[in-house]
Amino acid sequence: MQIDQGLAALVAAVIAAAAAVIATFSSMRATRLMSLLAARQNFIGQDLKDLSHYLYQVVALSVEAKKSKDHDAFNEKLRRAKLAAEALSELRIRHRYSLPFIFDAIWYLKGTPIYFEHYRNDRNNPQLLKIQRHATELREDLDATLENFFFHGKAPSYLNRRKLKNSCKRLERSFLAGKSGSRKKWWF
Repeated sequence: MQIDQGLAALVAAVIAAAAAVIATFSSMRATRLMSLLAARQNFIGQDLKDLSHYLYQVVALSVEAKKSKDHDAFNEKLRRAKLAAEALSELRIRHRYSLPFIFDAIWYLKGTPIYFEHYRNDRNNPQLLKIQRHATELREDLDATLENFFFHGKAPSYLNRRKLKNSCKRLERSFLAGKSGSRKKWWF
């Protein structure tokens, strides 16, 4: 009977040692991930507020310009949207290495005021509604990607990066499809 108790004690000691090793490695990994997340948040956090503000502004002001009743109001809203696009462009360049997965998406989104300006004299064109919808989708995808990255420390997966890229292409295609002289069919 002593052998069985000794064997049970040995098994218990081995299990306790294995649990301690696993707990140590888990703790080290969690500490490393938390420090990485804190570093990302410190670096990006400085500009996250501006980035989210200008992502929203560039689309919202373009849509407000479309809804305006006279050309002066249209021009003023579009001027403000272009200023937001310029600020967004500066943030895009500043974070080209820290946030490479949104570099192209911001480039497409900052073109929204230009797309709307092409419809200056035809603001009820159904193609403009498509551009508005695709720009909003792209902004929402960018918001979700930034939120995941900043708050959870998760870089976008391959599927999320494809989703961003597809949103960019839809926005570009909806603009090109409505451009005068463009008769090509674009497939989404």
